[in-house]
Amino acid sequence: MATESIDGAVPSERVSPARPRLIASDLDGTLLNDLGEISARTQQALRLAAEGGAIVVFASGRPSVLVLDYLDGADLAHFYVGTNGGSVHDVATGQQMWEATFPAADARALIDAVRVALPGARFGMFTESGGGYEAGFAQRLPASPGLPLVESVDDVVGESVSRLGIFHMDRHVNEFLPTIRHLAPAGIDIVYSGLDLAEVLPSGVDKSSALDRLARGLDIEPTDAIAFGDNLNDIGMLRWAGRAFAMENADPALFDIAGERAGHHAADGVAIVLERLFAGDD
Repeated sequence: MATESIDGAVPSERVSPARPRLIASDLDGTLLNDLGEISARTQQALRLAAEGGAIVVFASGRPSVLVLDYLDGADLAHFYVGTNGGSVHDVATGQQMWEATFPAADARALIDAVRVALPGARFGMFTESGGGYEAGFAQRLPASPGLPLVESVDDVVGESVSRLGIFHMDRHVNEFLPTIRHLAPAGIDIVYSGLDLAEVLPSGVDKSSALDRLARGLDIEPTDAIAFGDNLNDIGMLRWAGRAFAMENADPALFDIAGERAGHHAADGVAIVLERLFAGDD
């Protein structure tokens, strides 16, 4: 399916690069198809973009360990942003460039408060030394969390936390998100990324903050970037980029924010845009 503009226009404040220097793409619901794979056509389009001089960045809400399977060595992306902007990795070197964390004491205080306000709540926690998850957490992720199953995250030792997940076996996240948001101490935010859990991150951290820091380090302006996304946690990234595409299957809130629409994630929507850009047809 060809891409199309919403109302035939890009927001006036945007500067649309003919050939972007940086491409940022979400994974689930955007780059991945219904099988949770990067199709052969999309892989070829990513390589075409890289050969055309673009820096390719995967920007996912997934913890970093759940992005690794999609990198295919250093072939498909140059960098990846994990945990909704909480970490950035250099694919070629395999090194984590930085990670945003908040004190474990704040996480534990929030956990205690949520247990009182939301009886039956459960948790998964990623710390600087690993972390752990309670029963039911893994079923709410697109892949294994790569952490040990624990009876209680109270037993997880660590000084800092990069991500905390809060879920309930009998209630969807939308039912309890307003209840727990006011419990967060200063310095951390509770966000929703499309999974059936609330995610706790350091305040001010999202995909756009990580991408901006990465791009500045590469001497790339936001106006020289394009971004693709489908869910509410992509809003900052879509606003940041000089040109932004909401997938056909995206949350409707993204359409006006992005300004342009790509095809469905299951029909190689990202690939079609990249082929046009880097084949000189857009």
